[in-house]
Amino acid sequence: AFVFPSLFEGFGIPVVEARYCNIPVICSNKTSIPEVAGEDAIYFDPDYTEDIKLGLMRFLERKEKMKLSETNRDIKEKFNWDITAEKLFKSVLSVAKETKHAKSHSLH
Repeated sequence: AFVFPSLFEGFGIPVVEARYCNIPVICSNKTSIPEVAGEDAIYFDPDYTEDIKLGLMRFLERKEKMKLSETNRDIKEKFNWDITAEKLFKSVLSVAKETKHAKSHSLH
């Protein structure tokens, strides 16, 4: 399992990477992490060591029952690097075209 007791994450790339590798995730319930980890993760409050311990115990109790393959497929579609790079590239091209167009009109 991947245990991630983060207090703050802008996105949660380590969680996505664990999910891509079909590794169960036991993680913080803070900031953006639950959105990235999905409903199959086991959550805990990272501010309380007892809650982290309980999260680990919940994992040990149900690890054989954790079904990751179907939700991991969803994660792989939702957070796909190729698709993200393509969207970013198209966005940059669009802004570049708009900027060029705006500059050409301001010169006239």
